[in-house]
Amino acid sequence: MAGGVVRLLCQLAGIKDISSKVLGTTKNKLNNARATMKAFEYLRLQSTRTADGATAETEAKESKNGAENKKETAPAEKG
Repeated sequence: MAGGVVRLLCQLAGIKDISSKVLGTTKNKLNNARATMKAFEYLRLQSTRTADGATAETEAKESKNGAENKKETAPAEKG
């Protein structure tokens, strides 16, 4: 069974039977949570490949670029 934050996130995602191993020396729960969420995103993209054959890596980059473009195009507040 996964331990700590990985177990909690998996339970929230509906995954009941999971085994995990954190490689490295970090005990930082936030970094472990970020890594788990990144793994979930990768799995989601793998399971929803587009019909044109785009890879999960390409989709993740496009998703990230789209979010950055939205930040850049947001109107500046006038003060």
